[in-house]
Amino acid sequence: ALPKNNLLVSDSILTIAHRTAPMCIVLVDMVLATKMSTVFSGLSGIREDTLLMTFRLCSAWLLPMVTTILLQEHCFAGWKHWWQPCSPEDVANQRYNWIIHADLPILNTTRDMCQMDIRNFLDGGCTRSVIEGLGPLVLKKLLLRIFLQPLITFLVWKASKLEEEPVSSHELGRHLLFLNVVKTSRSLIPLRQRTYLTTLVEVAIVWGPLLPLVSFGIVATIMVNLLLFHKGLSFGVQLPTNADNQGVSLSQPYLRVALSASWAFQ
Repeated sequence: ALPKNNLLVSDSILTIAHRTAPMCIVLVDMVLATKMSTVFSGLSGIREDTLLMTFRLCSAWLLPMVTTILLQEHCFAGWKHWWQPCSPEDVANQRYNWIIHADLPILNTTRDMCQMDIRNFLDGGCTRSVIEGLGPLVLKKLLLRIFLQPLITFLVWKASKLEEEPVSSHELGRHLLFLNVVKTSRSLIPLRQRTYLTTLVEVAIVWGPLLPLVSFGIVATIMVNLLLFHKGLSFGVQLPTNADNQGVSLSQPYLRVALSASWAFQ
């Protein structure tokens, strides 16, 4: 939503951000979200799966949607706060002030160009802008989850070794270790599978009615995840059977949030 001549970031950084956004979001979800949820869970006492679902909810659709609504021209038009002509200190701000007579201004930069038009919300312009702006991003992320993410995960598993069976293997499970340090198969844990599937269902609920292709992408992603899950178990991974991983199901509160968002955009 930001123009090239903005006051926030340079044109080169803006171009790189646009091109790498889907990849960055998927990598954050694969690596950073799980690490952060584990760390913050230990510090705060909040359940790890709750934090992970919150991180994934924000990265998958909530944060991009809120950002788009705030910045898009046909929503709150927040991008104008960082547009050079809308900065009173910039020379371009005076360029579009057209005045025939002292009492007869034709065009005023601040009033006519740099303010939000509430009619965009009334005629559905904001909803269309969100779909046009985020639709390609959502589809690109799904393509990465269908093809690239499983490939990377499988290659990492192939380069890992099965850890020695712990004393309480049924409680802690048995995982693949990369370089005998990093557990690379923790994504198979029921709690993490729950958060991942909940996020996918959320995306289907919010974006499926708006972009039918998303529904097909979600189905394909779930099928690939199922195949990857069984492949991980074939490496000898044993899933933990402690209380936290028993009776795992989709999170209803998070699905209600997705339903509310979907209803708001219909």
